[in-house]
Amino acid sequence: MALGPEQLQQFQTWHAHHQPNGCPVCTQKAWSVPQMIGTPTMVEKKARHPVIPMILVVCANCAHVELFAAAVIGIPL
Repeated sequence: MALGPEQLQQFQTWHAHHQPNGCPVCTQKAWSVPQMIGTPTMVEKKARHPVIPMILVVCANCAHVELFAAAVIGIPL
């Protein structure tokens, strides 16, 4: 699902602070618009949240993909 405007701004601010040197593969600073995804977890069948909310970021230059845990950044699912 797409991030809302406030969530997108929050993530972009966080990302610029934590990865100021750009893409670790090509060093470019052009990233695609992040998307929120849920990655499956290996948990018990009765678990309340069987996915971990993640933000998907793709380098617009070399297609390197990174995932960030949304909850750690403070972005709710």
